[in-house]
Amino acid sequence: SADVTLDLVDFSFILSQPLTSGQQTIRVNNQGSHAHEIWLAKLGEGKSANDLLMALAPGSPTEDWVYNGLGGLTWIDPGSHGYFTVDLEPGRYALICFVPDHATGSMHFMLGMVQEFEVE
Repeated sequence: SADVTLDLVDFSFILSQPLTSGQQTIRVNNQGSHAHEIWLAKLGEGKSANDLLMALAPGSPTEDWVYNGLGGLTWIDPGSHGYFTVDLEPGRYALICFVPDHATGSMHFMLGMVQEFEVE
């Protein structure tokens, strides 16, 4: 059973409640009309989701710790769902969708499907 529900819509994330410290199972529902995915990462001290995306860009210089990928789910079709479990510590995190949009070719995070949040 899930502790939290995360709905994927075109093009944002909606949590049923804030994520908290400790282990929790997240049910992910794709409520959108496009395939989506969810990638969860803990951000380095003083880093943002934009810093994380820049660190992933081809040819980016190696920096101090920017993020720690914690998992998620890949390619969830519209109307589908899945589960993943994470163990979160206090800090800043990012949710990101890297699926490319069929109409524009842009990755979904470029269309707004990236969200930062804090766990206390």
